[in-house]
Amino acid sequence: MSINLDICYIKELNLDRLVKKGTLLWNFRCPICGDSSKSESKKRGYLMEHKNKKQLFFHCHNCSASGDMYWLISQIASHLLNKYKVDRQAEILRGKKLKIEFNFKSNKEVIKSDNIKIVEGIIPVLELEKDHQALIYLRSRQIPEKFLTRIYFTENYHKWICKQRRKGALSWIKTDPRLVFPIKNQKSKLIGFQGRVIEGDNFRYLTDILVTGEHKIYGLDGVQTSSTIYVLEGIFDSLFVRNSIAMLGMDIQLDMLKELYPNSKIVYVLDNQKRNEFVVQKMSKVIKDRSTGVVIWDKEVSGLKDVNDIILSGRSEEWVNQYIINRTFFGLMKKQLEFVNWKRS
Repeated sequence: MSINLDICYIKELNLDRLVKKGTLLWNFRCPICGDSSKSESKKRGYLMEHKNKKQLFFHCHNCSASGDMYWLISQIASHLLNKYKVDRQAEILRGKKLKIEFNFKSNKEVIKSDNIKIVEGIIPVLELEKDHQALIYLRSRQIPEKFLTRIYFTENYHKWICKQRRKGALSWIKTDPRLVFPIKNQKSKLIGFQGRVIEGDNFRYLTDILVTGEHKIYGLDGVQTSSTIYVLEGIFDSLFVRNSIAMLGMDIQLDMLKELYPNSKIVYVLDNQKRNEFVVQKMSKVIKDRSTGVVIWDKEVSGLKDVNDIILSGRSEEWVNQYIINRTFFGLMKKQLEFVNWKRS
């Protein structure tokens, strides 16, 4: 598919305060979240060339909404969607070798464990067509290539996870395509999965621990206990930070991590969302614990809500890791002072 098709549709979207910033880069007020009700000058929505050079990709640095042009049109200009589909199909018929729809394959027993057997329907993302939406999405988030070998895809997460549970269908699980992240314990034993949607926000994450007594934490199998262990909130963020784990949405459990790593230095890297009451409560809890470190953000990353957002803003992994080291604080008084400054900034 030619990127020119996506460019032609930009003017059809009536994007607020649209400005062309580069050859294939446009900036505007995000049509998903509205950017800021207090400042009309803030513009944190972007359309940019994707690495495959075949289409444009949308990302908002405020609400983190992301998707290709098809997704963006479906969200803000659904009356154009059928026309866009027809135009894309016309390009295929002209000989373009791009598969627009998902290209599902089957792959039996991709992963094995003592008590969990993966059935048909889970696919390593690297076995998908290079223009598959799952791969496009992962690369739009700039997930390091070395981690793509650990990520899978399923056409129907609902059906697939119910087979793992050995139970009937659960009505609240969506039947949408999802990325699948295997979760392992400290001994590298497979204990569960997290399914993440590629598009939309309904039940964005579904985490299933299938072995009783195991912890809902991603990355335990790769931790070096002799080095500082960084605790992040989500899997994507943890893939950019050395020697890190992800809490997968659970509340802060200081004692549990201390039991897992009694001789290790532990530092929490929570999201940079000072107006999110839940995030502030979690950071307050860590600050009160004298033996635990915490990263407290400053104005240098203002407006960027997490590690992945910082990467998408143009910073390198090396920069992010050094910044985290520089902004790590221990000691009750120092943490409290920086915490107050963060909330005021």
